Amino acid sequence: MFGYRRKLPEQRQCFENNGEAPVEIWIEMIPRRYILQPGDKMEVWADPPPTNEGFTTIFHADSIQVYAGWDCDPRVSINGVPAEDIAQTD
Repeated sequence: MFGYRRKLPEQRQCFENNGEAPVEIWIEMIPRRYILQPGDKMEVWADPPPTNEGFTTIFHADSIQVYAGWDCDPRVSINGVPAEDIAQTD
């Protein structure tokens, strides 16, 4: 059927900090900030927004941005434990 798109399944991304320095990870659109320490593993998952688009991930020199969309509530765990975002201190 023309114009029909199947609903995407739950979106899931995993990150592991194999480096020696902490990495900032921002989950957008309502910015939530997390710090991934060396050796930490982070998992981000959410139902796709009504626009039926998947996550968009942008890698910067010292941080990562994950755009999950406006109308979804991404869940985050670090090392298997639900994570709370860190208030911006700048």
